[in-house]
Amino acid sequence: MKIIQACVRYPVTVMVGVILAVLFGVISLYRIPVQMTPTVDRPVITVETAYKGAAPLEVEEEVSNRLEEKLTSVEGLTQMTSSSEEDRSRVILEFDWGTNKDIARLDVSEKLGLVKEFPLDADRPSIQAVNSDAEQPIAWIVVATELPINEVRVEGDNVIRPKLERVPGVGAVWMFGGEDREVRVTLNYPAMSARGLTVGALRDALLRENRNTKGGRIDEGKRRYSVRTVGNFTNLDQLRNTIVAQTAAGPVYLRDIAKVSFDYEDPINRIRVNRRPTMGFGVLRKTGANTIEVMAAVKEAIQDINRVYRGRGLQLRQVYDETDYIYQARGLVTGNIYVGGALAVAVLLLFLGSVSGVSVIAVSIPVSVVATFIFIYALGRSINIISLAGLAFAVGMVVDNSIVVLENIYRHREMGKDRWQ
Repeated sequence: MKIIQACVRYPVTVMVGVILAVLFGVISLYRIPVQMTPTVDRPVITVETAYKGAAPLEVEEEVSNRLEEKLTSVEGLTQMTSSSEEDRSRVILEFDWGTNKDIARLDVSEKLGLVKEFPLDADRPSIQAVNSDAEQPIAWIVVATELPINEVRVEGDNVIRPKLERVPGVGAVWMFGGEDREVRVTLNYPAMSARGLTVGALRDALLRENRNTKGGRIDEGKRRYSVRTVGNFTNLDQLRNTIVAQTAAGPVYLRDIAKVSFDYEDPINRIRVNRRPTMGFGVLRKTGANTIEVMAAVKEAIQDINRVYRGRGLQLRQVYDETDYIYQARGLVTGNIYVGGALAVAVLLLFLGSVSGVSVIAVSIPVSVVATFIFIYALGRSINIISLAGLAFAVGMVVDNSIVVLENIYRHREMGKDRWQ
């Protein structure tokens, strides 16, 4: 009651408070991230391990099972799912809601450090935290060109994707289509059989030779030198001349039992534009970034890239833009808010017949909506179709509460009380 009495006795202070709420609400509105749907930070962490050239069963036995054995003891873990496919292992860890994902990642990283006897040619496991912003690109871009697809792939790796990844607010860029260049070793099985060699022994020999090794330090007077042996292959001739085995007849070189050449890997996916094979890019935004601002920067980057390739037969075309749907959804919901508020005011004016009373209700609607943006910004939320729908529902509640308060004021005034009572 004291708060209500103070509001009645100091109308100027209340008016200043309302104006400040509207002012800070408008300022907050322009700082709140805008996106299609709210970010859902699911308590899920994935552990992915690349194991090139390995069959699914081999991936499961040598990678997935060993990871599962150590990750079972992660604190807060509710479910663990693993999948083993050619060249790759994926382990999905699900935690209790409310789990601190940063602490969970540290725990997972610690457990991964306990994995022993990991395959030499398998990459170290990568840890990724899952949220809804990393699942759906905000833009899809394709390359319209008549150039050979492998040339386009080189440009995509060296120019296009790095340029898009440098856009402020972009979290990652997916790339599809094309083929990576690789060194292909085609084995001559009769020659291997004649020398008593197996595929496993050949693989181990190549892994052993294709590596740099530490050699310690050498102190010379006041100088200290770090020593290392460089063994990584830098060209095909070095690979061909690698000794893979020793027999009674002498050393066996790789060129004796295999053909070594540059080739392109088998494509995993294909993209076509106007019936020609090409490439595509999916742009994902960082968590909390404003989708509209990021999209504007992405479009500017596309224009810059197209200017670079003008006259070279290559052009980027954006085929999906999430902001189109954001504008449509936002326009639909805000339109409903305007229409609903206007209809509510018209109906109240018709039944109450008091312009001054209805004016109070009409002012309370936009003031309440704009002031809400202060709390949305302070809590780190975003403007999306869910929050806008909530505002639309809240308009009805504001009208209902305003009617109750207004009618109660009229009742007391008819009882002969003045405005201070």
